[in-house]
Amino acid sequence: MVKIIILILVSFFSITSYAEVYSWKDTNGRLHYSDVPPKSIQAESIEIKLDNGSGNAAHSAKKKSVKFTYEKPKRRGLKKKKVVMYATSWCGYCAKARKYFKDNNIAFVEYDVEKNAAKEKEFKRLGGTGFPLIVIGKKKMMGFSADRFDKIYSM
Repeated sequence: MVKIIILILVSFFSITSYAEVYSWKDTNGRLHYSDVPPKSIQAESIEIKLDNGSGNAAHSAKKKSVKFTYEKPKRRGLKKKKVVMYATSWCGYCAKARKYFKDNNIAFVEYDVEKNAAKEKEFKRLGGTGFPLIVIGKKKMMGFSADRFDKIYSM
């Protein structure tokens, strides 16, 4: 009985495994691997035959090309609102907000309060105490967080 169980276990573990792995670089140049192909970028499919310890299938890999088209994510359901940012040139959060707006095609007007005295007064009148102060329509946001911005922008 023990010999039969051992024979079954040995035969079970000697089955060759196959996997299809996709590799791709994102827009920031980072390399990704997944067993599911990306939805909208060009990826390379790699078929990998894994060695299961039996020595029969030692590291062979076959590559085939899979074509996908890259599309920049669309900002669905968001109405275009006027976005004004009161900022400074040295502010890290201002730089993050600026990059986020540009990357997501969000039109905005930026005022450097250190270079424009009238805009500095406007910044203070609006209750600005830190940077950036972002005005979205009639709503205000102190500092910057993409999630908070999206929430306010979509209201």
